[in-house]
Amino acid sequence: MDIGQPNLQNPTGAKYQLSVLLPTRNEKDNLEILIPRLDAVLREIGIQYEIIVADGDSTDGTIEAARRLGATAFQQRGAGYGLALKQGFEAASGEYIVTLDADLSHDPKFVQRLWENREAAEVVVASRYCEGGAAQAPLLRRFLSQVLNWFFTVSFGVPVTDVSSGFRIYRADVIQAEDFEGTTYDALEEILIRIHHDGGRIIEVPFTYVPRVHGTSNARIFRIGMRLLATSFRLRGLRRSKRD
Repeated sequence: MDIGQPNLQNPTGAKYQLSVLLPTRNEKDNLEILIPRLDAVLREIGIQYEIIVADGDSTDGTIEAARRLGATAFQQRGAGYGLALKQGFEAASGEYIVTLDADLSHDPKFVQRLWENREAAEVVVASRYCEGGAAQAPLLRRFLSQVLNWFFTVSFGVPVTDVSSGFRIYRADVIQAEDFEGTTYDALEEILIRIHHDGGRIIEVPFTYVPRVHGTSNARIFRIGMRLLATSFRLRGLRRSKRD
């Protein structure tokens, strides 16, 4: 794995308090804005951290921009969002790991809210659909997203309204021990299902989603929906009743 030089906020070489993982594909322009904002937020919190960019074969200089801005950046092996997460988790050395989208739809200031809630659960999810949350998205896309989330919540008993949110903070030892199989966006649901099945605590905090700033989304809601249904079938053995 070709990994660049990390953002050394901890000169002693000890474990970081937080790793921030950004899966990317052609997000150079957004990273030029996002990474400095993340640096400012994390320095204000006053923690030792690293920023990791797991890139999916970008052609716009994303990796070079990330390294120039002080992040660790590498080209992932294989294609898919889930693989970016898996390899990013493996590369992370923080006690906690935050994941967020690199397209500026996830406000980096909200990392502080996740950090403040980190000890309340093994996973804290920034939710668009719990009370106080919101999503600035087209009506059809928002409706389909809510239906898919409802389906997974009911089918697997995961106590979260937004199982497809990629804005989360994990206890590193918990997520690094999970052997999830999803290679695309279905990894998000699978991770929560597996952690819940293993008895891990999951909570959510309200969050407002906004559209990306630069570039176009790599997600296609109908394709994602079909893959999620296949994932549901694959994970049927992990289903738990509401009574659990």
